[in-house]
Parts: sequence; C-alpha cells; structure tokens
Amino acid sequence: MPFPKIELHVHLEGTVRAGSLLQIARRNGVRLPAGSVEGLAALYEFRDFAHFLEVWLLEPDSAPA
Repeated sequence: MPFPKIELHVHLEGTVRAGSLLQIARRNGVRLPAGSVEGLAALYEFRDFAHFLEVWLLEPDSAPA
C-alpha cells in the first residue's frame, strides 16, 4: 500500500501577516526593514527567487552567521 505524500516542513517566510509581524517585532524590540504594514506587505511580494533571497537576508535571525 503506497503512503500518502506529506509536507515535511513549512517555512514562515510569507505565512505571517504583515500586521502580525510588525506587532511581534515592536513588542520584542526588533527592527524590521520596513516600519509599516504597507511597507512590509510590499517587501514580501517576491518578484523572483533572487528577490526572495534578498529579503530573507534582511531578516535579523535568518541571515547566516
């Protein structure tokens, strides 16, 4: 009997609403690359994979050490 396909993991990039991200960042004193809901929403409209990587590297905790 074949097993159903499953998703092994989910990345948070693009799954958190801009307003929630801004609220969490402010509550924890984390600076984001944009200071408004509109700015964050625009930032996360990925044009292509290269743009996704550019935005990912802007995030405080996702940049490689």
